[in-house]
Amino acid sequence: MKKLLIGLLSAAAVMGTAAFADTIEVTIESPDVYTLTDNTVSKSTLEAAAYIENDITMVPLRFVSERLGAKVSWDEVTRTITCTRDGRVITLTIGDTTAYIRTDAGEEAKTLNAPPVIINDITLVPLRFIAEGFDAYVEYVEPTRQVLISSDEPAVTVGGNRLDKGMFKAYYLLNSLYAQYYGEEQYKDMVYSQLTNIAALDSQWSQIDPSNSLPDDTKAQLAAFDESAMAEAGFVKAYLAKIYELQNTLSKASDMLSKSFDSESVQSEYDNNYVCAKHILITTYDAETGEALDEAGKKKAKKTAEDLLAKIKKGGDFDALMAEYSQDPGSETNPDGYVFTRGDMVQEFEDASFALKENAVSDIVESTYGYHIIKRLPLPEITDEVKSNISDRLTNSLLSSMASGAQVVNVMDKQALYDYMSAAPAADSSEE
Repeated sequence: MKKLLIGLLSAAAVMGTAAFADTIEVTIESPDVYTLTDNTVSKSTLEAAAYIENDITMVPLRFVSERLGAKVSWDEVTRTITCTRDGRVITLTIGDTTAYIRTDAGEEAKTLNAPPVIINDITLVPLRFIAEGFDAYVEYVEPTRQVLISSDEPAVTVGGNRLDKGMFKAYYLLNSLYAQYYGEEQYKDMVYSQLTNIAALDSQWSQIDPSNSLPDDTKAQLAAFDESAMAEAGFVKAYLAKIYELQNTLSKASDMLSKSFDSESVQSEYDNNYVCAKHILITTYDAETGEALDEAGKKKAKKTAEDLLAKIKKGGDFDALMAEYSQDPGSETNPDGYVFTRGDMVQEFEDASFALKENAVSDIVESTYGYHIIKRLPLPEITDEVKSNISDRLTNSLLSSMASGAQVVNVMDKQALYDYMSAAPAADSSEE
């Protein structure tokens, strides 16, 4: 920077400008900068690494013009830096903690915790002050010691958390395995729902436990991730760290709440909201192709179920008939019946099971699987697995209740967000 700032013949010099990217990631004590623009991440290198002084992140002046898109001028006589963008003017002076922001409404003086400095002929300026002065959103991500600067664009705010489209993109990519199970559109809905719910819980839980420091092994795992690979996929490491922080909150809250349920409350939930039932299933689909039977096939299946029900009513052995005729493959591994609660089974099966008295047999119940003949059984002694499942359910209910207290403000076009999540980045994600 010496050639630019000191060796100029004129009293004032001007640096060129570039467009403000969607998201910029700066890493403390590293010269590497990753820029996310239109779904593509590019890498560039600063002439000096960013550092922190008095809780202020300092970056080279060139960063302001090349990444924040401002026009920068330098007055060698007054040692003053002027940054201009969109009619807003920010003025700083080397070694001076007083800076100025001028808009159409007038000029306002601001006090800096750290003044601009020149080190080894490179001018460094306070990043947050300038970025926020140009209406950017600035966030320090502690686990990876990175700063995220986002343009003033729509974002979903959940309590105290801000979720921009880059955050949704990262979550979408990190969990993309599930897309093949849910289908693309349902998977996008799942991404949106899960991320906003976890963010809502985080915003509420922070009032109980404001500390959210990641475990050292998790931080080490983050540090080991190759950011260039993330860049090729279309997101930056700081988003991964933020997702880890949200998941850490979920884990801590789950562990603490699950310990609040004693054995009596778990047993009460089991006794009052669980049933045990076995059934004979005559399916209405082809077991080999998975295709639904035609009307003649369904009629035949129903006739089979009716004949079996008639035998049971005449005193036939339910278990023997189930072993011989039931087309539910799960009956072999659950000969003593299924133990379940609401939401575990198909609706028609659940409703009929809960309506029965113990040891009673239902009439024919039709569901999407076929025709069922259901027998309700007494609940067996609760198992450790069921205890764990009940504790998880009660915990999730409390978590959902807590998350519902956070205000969710959606100012984003949801379809545009969904399109952005699934868009592929450009092939080249790096720059010299």
